[in-house]
Amino acid sequence: MTSSKKINTCEQGHIFIKNSSCLSCPVCEANNLPEGGFLSSLASVSRNVMKKNGISTLEQLSKFTEDELLAIPWNWEKQHP
Repeated sequence: MTSSKKINTCEQGHIFIKNSSCLSCPVCEANNLPEGGFLSSLASVSRNVMKKNGISTLEQLSKFTEDELLAIPWNWEKQHP
């Protein structure tokens, strides 16, 4: 299945073209990139899932078991079919 390119406008008014199901604004994502810490080295999809699940530090991440982390819906399949 192929996605067609679509012009989108984010809540901040940035206009961008996406050819995937991801509606993240690239300008907003670049502005929200952490300056340091382990989240700054992750792709935005992973960083957003971590934040959504209350993980913003390595200490918070270390409290999750492997099974708990694997149970999180990471949505990688939607981003990279």
